[in-house]
Amino acid sequence: MLKPHRVITERLNSYAAEAQAFMRRRRHHRRPYIRIQYRDGDAMDLPLESPEGSAVRAAAESLVSRAPTPE
Repeated sequence: MLKPHRVITERLNSYAAEAQAFMRRRRHHRRPYIRIQYRDGDAMDLPLESPEGSAVRAAAESLVSRAPTPE
């Protein structure tokens, strides 16, 4: 029987390994992208060079520029 702290440690190690693999794959491509996530959990990546990607980027930049500055 595994001790509870070992189960948690193993799970955290597996999450860290997955994150590391994801970052390795992203570094391999090294292209900027926009990720859109829907309410049901689905996600879609758009390249910035696409017409949709540039429209979403322009809208996001507009929202950020109009946001109040934090105090």
